[in-house]
Amino acid sequence: MRVVVHTVEDFLQNLNGCLPSAIVEKTIWVDQTRRKVSEARFLVNLQASCVVDIKDGQFLLQYGEDCGMDYEDSEPELEGTKSAEEKREALNSFCKYRGLSVRPGIVDF
Repeated sequence: MRVVVHTVEDFLQNLNGCLPSAIVEKTIWVDQTRRKVSEARFLVNLQASCVVDIKDGQFLLQYGEDCGMDYEDSEPELEGTKSAEEKREALNSFCKYRGLSVRPGIVDF
């Protein structure tokens, strides 16, 4: 089974009900990408995923969100990167509090 959410808050809410030992390898996988849209515009995306053990097997919990645009012109604005870093910090804080690891990458099955 796959559970897909679109905000970091929903991702953390889903994890909040899980024991840390139920999260496979006690690891949350996080990936931040920056895709070129035009010469000076970049779309920033943040993804997180993990596999959770449950009574009847496992499920994949996935989160993905467009965090906004970065502009690299005469007056650079990195709003997308700033937003992604804030969301990543929320993930890191939650994981540290729950004794989970954060690793680069994504999980898919």
